[in-house]
Amino acid sequence: SIKYFTYYIMINKELEEQFDIQIQLIQLSIKDFDKGDFLAAINLAIRIRFLIHDTNRSVSLLTQM
Repeated sequence: SIKYFTYYIMINKELEEQFDIQIQLIQLSIKDFDKGDFLAAINLAIRIRFLIHDTNRSVSLLTQM
């Protein structure tokens, strides 16, 4: 139905926006790490985990997309 399709587009758009945000944060963390901020590696690991790590209780962003 059209109502379901509209809902799907909204959810998909939100996922794409969240993906773009995560990629930007990864890029910033890489720059910070390259400048010598080794704590940026923790943030980088968290962002990558958010994108790809699936568990029994959570679904990664890429799986949802």
